[in-house]
Amino acid sequence: MVFACDAGDMIENSERINNKGKTWPKFEFYGKDIAKVEGSSEIFIEADVVEFTVTIRSTKENFEEVKRSTSKRADYILYIVNKFKITDVVNTQTHQMLSKEDGKFHLIYEIEVKCSSFKIFEDVSNTITEKLDSCVEISLPRLKHSSKCQQESRETAVRLAVENARRKALQMAKVSGQKVGGAVYLEENICQQELIQNGAKNESDIKPKCIYKFISGVFAVYSLI
Repeated sequence: MVFACDAGDMIENSERINNKGKTWPKFEFYGKDIAKVEGSSEIFIEADVVEFTVTIRSTKENFEEVKRSTSKRADYILYIVNKFKITDVVNTQTHQMLSKEDGKFHLIYEIEVKCSSFKIFEDVSNTITEKLDSCVEISLPRLKHSSKCQQESRETAVRLAVENARRKALQMAKVSGQKVGGAVYLEENICQQELIQNGAKNESDIKPKCIYKFISGVFAVYSLI
C-alpha cells in the first residue's frame, strides 16, 4: 500500500516517482506499506548583530591639543560602550586620520562598535548625544544576521518541515487504521532565505529591523505498521 500527499504512484524497484513535475530518487519498497509526503516551513528571524560608528572630529592649531582633545572624547565613548554592554559581546575597533590645512591640524577618530543588542546602540547613542558636543557623530545602526544565526535558522526551518511532513503521514495513516513507523527516506529539496525588511517599516517606527524569511521543504517516505 502506498499513500501519497498529492498522488498515488505505486513505487516499483525500477521506476522513479514523479510528483507534481518533480523526479524523486529510485526506491525499493515494492510490496511494502509506506506513506510519501512533502512538508514545508517558513520562519522569520530578526538580525542578531548591530554595528554602528562613532566619529570624533577635532581641529586645533597645535598637534598635541588636537590629539588630547580627541583622546579624551574617545576614552569617554569607550567607557560608555563598556558601561552599557551588560552581558552582550561588544567588539570595538578604532581608526585615526590626521591632516593639516591652513596651519591647523584636523583629526578624525572613528570607533567601530559591534554588539548583539539594539538597546546597546540606543543607550550609547542617547548618552553620547547628551554628554558630548557636536564634534561627535553617531551613524545609523547597521543590522546583520551572523553566520551562526543563519545556520541555526536553516536548521530550525528544516526541522519544522520534517515535523510537518510527519504530521501529514500520521493523518493519512489514521485513515487506514495504521501507524507511522520511522522515516526510510528524507530529502530537503527547498532551502531558501529572503530579505523581508531592512530598515524602518514606516516613518513612525523608531526601531529599524532587518528580517529574513527562511524557507525549507522536504520530501519524506515513512513506513506504515
